[in-house]
Amino acid sequence: MSHILSLCVFVPFIGALISLFVKNEKIVLKNTIVILTCFTGFVLTAYNLFLGDTQGETLLYFNFSSEGFQAVYAVITAFMWFCASIISPQYFKRHGKTYGYYFFFLLVYIVPLNVNLL
Repeated sequence: MSHILSLCVFVPFIGALISLFVKNEKIVLKNTIVILTCFTGFVLTAYNLFLGDTQGETLLYFNFSSEGFQAVYAVITAFMWFCASIISPQYFKRHGKTYGYYFFFLLVYIVPLNVNLL
């Protein structure tokens, strides 16, 4: 059994933790991490939609499932998050202070992926 669905959740979580510890002085690195995390999430959700296992999986007491319209919605959401991650650096050139923004940006990205506790 592949763990594509669990990767769809854990990749943004790991990206959020990494972005939290990158200092604001290294803004190019932080932007790159967030953009790559969102792109990886988009690729994983698209892979799951077209080639993934629709049975779902259980890992670490979590049940990961994605089928039908939910999988389509996850791909659309992942694409929108990827686009927002590309636009965010332009916005923050004027406003700065990305410390908490990118962390919560990537945590909220996990929400549409339907993780159910067993």
